[in-house]
Amino acid sequence: MSDRSNVLFVFPDQLGARWTGLGGSDVVETPRLDAFAEEGVTCERAYSNSPVCTPYRGMLLTGRYPSGSGIRDNGDALPDDIPTIADAFAAGGYHLCYVGKWHIGGAPHEERWIPPGERGGFEDFVGWQSHHVDHMDGRAWEDAPDEPIELDGHETDGLTDIALDRLRSLAGDADRQPFAMFVSYQAPHPPCTPLPEYAEPYEDRDLIAEPTADADAIYDTWDEELDLQEFRRRYYAEITHIDDAFGRLLDVLDDTGLSDDTIVVFTSDHGEMNGCHGLFNKGTFYEESARVPLAVRGPGIERGGAIDAPVSAIDLFPTLLDLCDLDPVEPVAGSSFADALRGTADVDTDRPHFFEYDDWVGIVRGAQKLLADRSDCSPRALYDLESDPWEQENRLESAEEPTIRSLREPLAEWHDDVVAGATE
Repeated sequence: MSDRSNVLFVFPDQLGARWTGLGGSDVVETPRLDAFAEEGVTCERAYSNSPVCTPYRGMLLTGRYPSGSGIRDNGDALPDDIPTIADAFAAGGYHLCYVGKWHIGGAPHEERWIPPGERGGFEDFVGWQSHHVDHMDGRAWEDAPDEPIELDGHETDGLTDIALDRLRSLAGDADRQPFAMFVSYQAPHPPCTPLPEYAEPYEDRDLIAEPTADADAIYDTWDEELDLQEFRRRYYAEITHIDDAFGRLLDVLDDTGLSDDTIVVFTSDHGEMNGCHGLFNKGTFYEESARVPLAVRGPGIERGGAIDAPVSAIDLFPTLLDLCDLDPVEPVAGSSFADALRGTADVDTDRPHFFEYDDWVGIVRGAQKLLADRSDCSPRALYDLESDPWEQENRLESAEEPTIRSLREPLAEWHDDVVAGATE
């Protein structure tokens, strides 16, 4: 058996950092995640560089920005000629396992089997293509396209059961390779159909408190209309359910003796606007959409640590390889922050982080955040997150020119190199 660490990478869909205890919420109940974070390192300003389902997954798998991989929006497929994170782990002798929502390629809301050639190098695979419209009616596929696995009860529980079986099996193999397992939950992505036991704690409570929350906002996606209070009740219930499921995964690591040898990562592909600025869903540059939870625990990871400088999804590919002492893959766009997780170095606070989706690009550098037009990088909005964490004041007209220049120049350089250079 190898002395390299295992990896368990858990990422629910559409979970914003602000809607977790470790992200500062005193409303949403995430006790297992909060306790887990205290055993490792919390990245307090973790971002999704393209806050939408498929583009995030493309970045995670390839280590490249959407314009660099061609995976710019939902439905875009994984190119055959780009090495994936699964390929990198396999080259290092790892057993690769993927459980859950795949959502790379395919039509919207397409529930189907994923052929082996579309699995990005994951040989051990149980999942589905896109999106279950009802969390109480889910199914996944393994090797046979005509033999779906029904996810009993709520899909969060059914998916967790499959992941637990895989973990127990791996733990019981005395000659096993180190493993890297990725568990991709669909929840709390709407439409939210929570179980009563998770919804009950949010009954009869005022759930609207943020300064930018629009109490009159109406959620009208997925053929239903919900006021903000009801949307949040369902959304928060799904988050607490995910927290409970994550706890079940951690418990099995403990029960099987895998905990001491396993690096565990909890994060999300993007956030949820949740009625702030009058918006729902994702795809915007606001903190509610772009900032995600990120906590890491495991061998060699500092205990009780926190990173308050920005890190982003594009950094996960090189960081995971670094944590497992695997050879780096070139080219990738991000930078490893493994030493910061180990507590032996700091993350560069001034390093720029770049973003792209649809018709916009953006940059976060320190506390400053600039949103610009994708076509020519002309600025649209500027926020100072230190003095204005809820992004209530667009400072574009009042900011000093050196501040704008310190953001626009690196953004324009990155745009010319990565975005403008890609085939549109």
